[in-house]
Amino acid sequence: MTKRSIAALAVAWMAAGPALAQSMGDLDWYRKNPEPVVQRTPVRDVALALAPGETVLSLAVSRLEPVAALALSVGGRSRLALWDLRQPDRLAPLTLPDPGPDGAISAVAFHPTKPLLYASVKVKDQWQLKELDLKTWRWTVSAVARSALPFNDLRVSPLPFTVKQGNAHRLYFSVSQAGAAPATGSVATTGEQYYQFNGTKPLPVAARSKATEFTEEEERSLPFSDPVASRPVSLHPQGTRMVFQDAKGCWIELAHVADNWQALDAKGSTSPPSRLRQAFPKSLACGPGEGEFLPNGLGWIHWRPSEPGVTLSIGEATARLAGDLRFTSAPRLTADGAVLVGVTAATPAAVAAPGTITVAGGAQALTLRARPVSIALADVVNAGLLTTDAELRLAARHDGLLTREPYEQMHLFYDIENYAVSALSDDPAYPYLVTTDLFWELFSAAYENLFTVSEDETAIPAFTEAVRLLRARVADGTMPSGPLAEKILLAAALMDPDDRSDAVRAAMADPEYQPRGSYQRSPLASRYFTAMRMLTFAKRRPGSTADEVSDPEASEAAEWARMPETVRAPLRRWVGCYLPFIAGTRSDTFFPVGASVPPYAKHPLTKKRLFPLSWGLDNEIFDRVVLHREREGRERVQRQLPSGLDIATVFGNALARSVLAGTSRRSTTTRRRSTSWRRCSRPSGARRR
Repeated sequence: MTKRSIAALAVAWMAAGPALAQSMGDLDWYRKNPEPVVQRTPVRDVALALAPGETVLSLAVSRLEPVAALALSVGGRSRLALWDLRQPDRLAPLTLPDPGPDGAISAVAFHPTKPLLYASVKVKDQWQLKELDLKTWRWTVSAVARSALPFNDLRVSPLPFTVKQGNAHRLYFSVSQAGAAPATGSVATTGEQYYQFNGTKPLPVAARSKATEFTEEEERSLPFSDPVASRPVSLHPQGTRMVFQDAKGCWIELAHVADNWQALDAKGSTSPPSRLRQAFPKSLACGPGEGEFLPNGLGWIHWRPSEPGVTLSIGEATARLAGDLRFTSAPRLTADGAVLVGVTAATPAAVAAPGTITVAGGAQALTLRARPVSIALADVVNAGLLTTDAELRLAARHDGLLTREPYEQMHLFYDIENYAVSALSDDPAYPYLVTTDLFWELFSAAYENLFTVSEDETAIPAFTEAVRLLRARVADGTMPSGPLAEKILLAAALMDPDDRSDAVRAAMADPEYQPRGSYQRSPLASRYFTAMRMLTFAKRRPGSTADEVSDPEASEAAEWARMPETVRAPLRRWVGCYLPFIAGTRSDTFFPVGASVPPYAKHPLTKKRLFPLSWGLDNEIFDRVVLHREREGRERVQRQLPSGLDIATVFGNALARSVLAGTSRRSTTTRRRSTSWRRCSRPSGARRR
């Protein structure tokens, strides 16, 4: 398969689960953390006016469903609510845990892969990071972290890692102290391994459990060599990029390299991972506002209080989104990148435009806005793999991209993607759509090996036992002489490795029964192939059909039916070994073995058999599209040979149907017949696409 390793961009799993599984070598991660399902956002422009005087302290949008969480404040009292864009005419209030007389909340953030919400809540005289399970609507018993000051700029990393209590994600937050710029802390969602990420003063923060002691090497591995005060702004959806803003309003991008965070422009730093596209704008050095990575990792949106809407940056290209709106704070994109959710300042008269939902009140009020936006490949999670604008244009135009990879064989591509991520880079290996050769090779190897082992361990010994018992019945006269007795004696001779008689050599040289394929793996397998076929599949006469075979005759069928249980038992074990590997049979068997004729077999055979020859749906399709002289009417097809396109046509492939339709008269019959297949397979009342 030289120079044919082709990869295609595809919709992939969320976050960076594969990175954890890859680094840990633990396949259980996939079972414990199934790929999350992202729900589509209703694409419509809606607005909901808040109560007069009510302000928005914090806004977060779920990475799993079209739901926004809001920390609201009015009259010095805070509340927490959810805005479901599927029912945008109201807010769903959430009860705060032990809010006390003040009821204070400072920040909210969603978990990237689970239905969990994190909030900074004031409980009595202490600020706590609390976890809310959105399935049970219950807060966790104890806080993830505690502080005398409020937690702000709450962000949850998509990159999982291992702690003592299992797998966890990291929470990043800022804390502002008197006389100092904001500093950043980090703690696991389990409350473990708290440490101060940056800042000029120690933070008054305590985690749920005691922090793990850092070694000297880990202490030196903090992202900044000098004390830097900054706040977290956004994490890349793959978790290996993070953007901060320092006290001077300048933007700092970090990369997760060699198990640690490093500034991209840090002196002497290891080269950052190269798989991801440069999503954060290089031109953004310092300035006001806030932003976030696109959910697909392809670019960045930036909000400035002095400008309308937000600026979309993908590579060197920029665009204005929602340019007719002025947001009072940074808006957020929904998980599929289809809708921008934010807050605007407007009077009730302005809110009462068509398509909006208002709440009564005469004073100026803030308005929640959901504005549909258009972003290239917004719902393609691994779009960040597109490293060039040319690739981006191809993928956006054709919904996919084929690219030639520098690997000679497919298994090399597989190995590099799954095992060649070095310790110098934590960037995950990404999923691709590849040519199906590798899948079918692996499937075939597993199927054939299991088939061969089962045959060697079960089928051949059971068959050998059966023919020996049958030979004894012939020898003692229990079975009358005749063609069946002769075949039994020859089958028994074939299963005797020491028998090299002329009859055995002649049988194994017969083109109809000559060993082939994997049955040449051993002398015993070769003899078994010849004996099994000779005993169970009689030769056809020239010009005869499958139902006109002279053997077995009625007398032989009756003889098989009279076999005692001592013979039937090994024969059932022999046939039972193959049943998991074959489809239904086209004809009944002499005695029950667990096989049946499938309902799609329109022309089952009337003569019974000893072995249930497999008759799959592909066999049935090919049988219906070729000539059978004994059939009449619409079942009389003129084609002599089937085509591989017949199967694709039956299953609704338009390209296969069009190719067959334009070939010859025989294709017209195929198309008509395949249409009837589709009609038969469609349930009553189903709509036709």
